[in-house]
This record gives sequence, structure tokens and C-alpha cells, in this order.
Amino acid sequence: MCYNTHMRSATVKINAKINLSLNVVGKEDGYHMLDSVAASVDIADVITVYESQSPVAEFSNRDIDAEKSNAFAAAMFLTKKYSLPPVGVVVENNIPAGTGLGGSSADCAGVILAIKKAFLPNMTDEEIFLTAQMFGSDTPYMLRGGFARLNGRGEKIHRINSCLKCAVAIAYKDKILTKKCFDEFDRLRLLGTVADNDRLIDCLVRSDAKGVFSAAANALAPAAARLNPFVAEMLSADDGVAKCMTGSGSGIVLFGADGEYLDALRRSGVNVICTEIVPK
Repeated sequence: MCYNTHMRSATVKINAKINLSLNVVGKEDGYHMLDSVAASVDIADVITVYESQSPVAEFSNRDIDAEKSNAFAAAMFLTKKYSLPPVGVVVENNIPAGTGLGGSSADCAGVILAIKKAFLPNMTDEEIFLTAQMFGSDTPYMLRGGFARLNGRGEKIHRINSCLKCAVAIAYKDKILTKKCFDEFDRLRLLGTVADNDRLIDCLVRSDAKGVFSAAANALAPAAARLNPFVAEMLSADDGVAKCMTGSGSGIVLFGADGEYLDALRRSGVNVICTEIVPK
């Protein structure tokens, strides 16, 4: 999409996230309460907002209905609240959808930050955070990313001081809808606390990658495995590769997988992204 570069515009890049752990610790007002440790990885969507003659949105991933997305809804909310001119939204989607990597939340966070940059330089951190809360549980975290422990719906963010940087791969096949995964979790009455987050955080602080992945666990994994055969197969495989599911799936984070292992996955029809965990 072309736009007039003389009009106001801004572009930001938002990294994908992985959940190194995810505990479900309760339910309040219909929402699941979480205790999760998250990190950023070197995969990112690029979000541009610009002054436009009329509201419009375009995503490079044509499977996403851009004008029904939360990112576009966030743009429309901000233009109305602050009496802004119409804005256009362009997203270069590099984060695969439906994989637990936070693509939708990344796009929402990117829209909010880009609108601040282009139109609302005096928008406060509190206004940004409160807006982010309205458009997805992960969106407040995605504003900054990095190592953090997330509580509540994900809006209670406790930063973790870690310099860990290590190579990982993300393997995924087919999508899992977040709501379906949580519904299946409820139906199965699964154990909600599966990860020792204090131990995991201690490993992060010491930059102990092997320790981090030995402590990684996700309470939603059994539910996701019921919904997606790929998740079930990957998590049950005794192949010497450390694995954890991110979010509600279908993404599986792999640590210590060699090229031969990853090539075999690709030959079997699995999507694989080689990346790294990055401190921010």
C-alpha cells in the first residue's frame, strides 16, 4: 500500500514472545488467571500507521482479515478518543498466526506505539498501558517484551534481569485457537500449576539455558495436544531435544536441536523457524 510520506506516519517493530512457562492458577470474572514466564525472540512484525484519507488496514498475511483485527480496532479506538485524523495501518506479518507467539498482540502493541510516535507524543505510559489492556491479554507485555513474569490475565508484569541469549527453533503445524485451548483445559479439568517459576527465574538470572529448558512447562499442553496431533507427537517424542509449548500452541520451542533434526521436521511438513531468545 502506498501513502503520502509527507503526511504523519511512524513505523515500529514488535518482537514475538515465547512462554517458557505457563501456569493456570485460577479463574476470575470468566478470565483464566496466569503465572507465566515470557521472553522475546528475534522474530518481529513491522507495523506502520499513517495519516490517511479514510481508515484502512492491510496485512501481508492475507489469511488475516485486517479490518476485523484487534490492531485495527485499537487504531480506530485511539483516533476516536483523541480526535485524530483517519489513519491507515500496514502490517508486515513475520510472526505466524495461531502459534502462541503473540502475533495479534504484537500488532496491537505496534499500532498503539506507532500512533503515539506519529500523532500523540504526549501520550503517557499509563494511557498506553490502559489502552493495551483493552486489546488482548498479552498486549501490555508486548509493548516492551523482554524477560518477565506475567500474572493476572498477563497485565501484571514483573521484569526479570537476565542477559540470556541462546539459539532456539520454533516448530509449528496448523493453528490452535486460544479460546478452544482454554475451553479444552477447563473440560479436562487439568492441573494448572506445572512449572516451578521461581526455579526457572533463578536459571534465567544465572543465564543457565539448560536449566531454563529443564524447568519449562505449560499447563495448556495436554489440552493443545488433544486439539492438534502435531503438538501431541512433538511433546511425547523421547528424542533428546528439550521442548516447551508456547502460549496455547501450536508453536513448540526447541532447544538443542541440530540441523539434521530440523531438516527431518521440515521434510515431514512441519514449519520451522530458527531464531534466538533476545534480552531487551
